[in-house]
Amino acid sequence: MKNLLKKYWWCIIVIILLLPLFLNWVVTRDNIYNYKVAGEPKDWLSFWVIYFSALMSLAMVIITWYTLKQNKEQLDEIKRERKESQRARLVFDIIISQKAYFLRIRNIGKENAFKVSISVNEDFIQNLEDNDRVFFEVIKQTFYVPTDIPKYFFIGPCEDVITRWKGKDIPLSLTGTYSDNYKIQENIDMNQFIDKQHIVVEDELTTAFKYFKEGVITQNDSYDTIQKSLDSIAKSIEKYMNR
Repeated sequence: MKNLLKKYWWCIIVIILLLPLFLNWVVTRDNIYNYKVAGEPKDWLSFWVIYFSALMSLAMVIITWYTLKQNKEQLDEIKRERKESQRARLVFDIIISQKAYFLRIRNIGKENAFKVSISVNEDFIQNLEDNDRVFFEVIKQTFYVPTDIPKYFFIGPCEDVITRWKGKDIPLSLTGTYSDNYKIQENIDMNQFIDKQHIVVEDELTTAFKYFKEGVITQNDSYDTIQKSLDSIAKSIEKYMNR
């Protein structure tokens, strides 16, 4: 409709200008060959004033309606963009930690993700070790992914996974929903991750606690080792707090 109005706007103007003449012809005609002007010139002058005043009023109504409609559309778009920028957003990747492969699900949005439910392709599950399949059965049930804490799902020890996927083209396909409105449609090529060099970068505080744990386990009652670990933790915390 808008395209037609833009294309044939001149037709509307012609119709508006010819309409009074047509009305005059309808009112005064005795037959189709006689054309008379109804009323006096001053009557027609008054008519044109009233006629164009009515047209201007109609135009103002249309302009006002169109302006309000545009404002509403812009407001709705702003609301939609704001909601879109605030919503939960899930991203998926595969990482190596503790000599094992994990599916990691992160929420990079500004709202927590509720009612996350994911289905995994059957050929992927069948290629896992029997004991590891349970992790991808649980993923079908609804769970929760906050904005600051990723979820990890165990795939298997690195050596076992590399052996099982060697020479195979079995992707990890994820389908599902979250937060009632959003869909999950992800396809991860396992060959991009299997038998590749990966590292997990840890912050200094985590590393310090790990060394502290190792020192306690390996040295047991060695006060000197524990003291060094505690000093390392204190320095790491102090450095972290002074950032």
